[in-house]
Amino acid sequence: MKEVENSRGPIIYVDGGARNGAHDLAGIADRVKVYGFEPNPKEFRKLPDGPYMKTEYYPEALTERTGGPISLYVSRRPGATSTLEPNRELLAQFSADNW
Repeated sequence: MKEVENSRGPIIYVDGGARNGAHDLAGIADRVKVYGFEPNPKEFRKLPDGPYMKTEYYPEALTERTGGPISLYVSRRPGATSTLEPNRELLAQFSADNW
């Protein structure tokens, strides 16, 4: 059986909040280019290269705002970093989870 070339090109995977790296498409890694965004500096430094044909991570946050500075709220819980201001009343219900 002759292997068919993928004429559509690579699959582009964009990972907003890339903490822990991209693992979802590892089974087809030879067809995937990953572009990830992780604004938490501590989590950004831990990102793995991965098995993909291309992997690029950026220490940036995704936001609808354009131009100028924006606040980044870094939580004690690594997966909760955001440009959205925390709702402290809601988060108080999760104090055991270190929000």
